[in-house]
Amino acid sequence: MGKLIYTTLNETELSKLFSDILQPIVADEVQKVLSAKQSSAQKTDEYLNRKEAAALLRTSTTTLMKLVKSNIIKAKALGGNYRFSKRHILEYLSSEHK
Repeated sequence: MGKLIYTTLNETELSKLFSDILQPIVADEVQKVLSAKQSSAQKTDEYLNRKEAAALLRTSTTTLMKLVKSNIIKAKALGGNYRFSKRHILEYLSSEHK
């Protein structure tokens, strides 16, 4: 086990210690927490049918299917039915308005 060293730091030294050493550690831990929350949210993604997805996009189901065929909107085909990730549609909407 390593040795403990005790010292007194002035404000400038403490600020440098934080920016050089502690800030990257804190940022990394925050990123881990955010990633865990995001992956948890992805596991519980809600899926919409054609009507629901079209309503969320404020378009017709015909236009929705054109967006699917153009690979603009992702869809999963289950038998003759399509399911749309609500998260993907919201991401599409937010990227379109930026």
